[in-house]
Amino acid sequence: MDKIKESLITVARSLDSERKIDTDLWNMNLMELGMNSIEYIKFIVAVEENLGMDFPDQLLDLNEFNTFKKIENYIKELIKENK
Repeated sequence: MDKIKESLITVARSLDSERKIDTDLWNMNLMELGMNSIEYIKFIVAVEENLGMDFPDQLLDLNEFNTFKKIENYIKELIKENK
């Protein structure tokens, strides 16, 4: 598992250990998994801290980045652009 995916799963589990978070849910809508907008912002901030990165505010849009896969792909693109 790559570092970004591992970070997303680790942070999601740390914020809500009751939810089953794994790669089986990678393409499911986060709102359908029970995540609300406040939880989402907390999640993104924790991922920033975990990865040691600052994300553009665009990533705070739960309607646009509504799956772990979309978030992972966006972060990978940011890393590519900043190399």
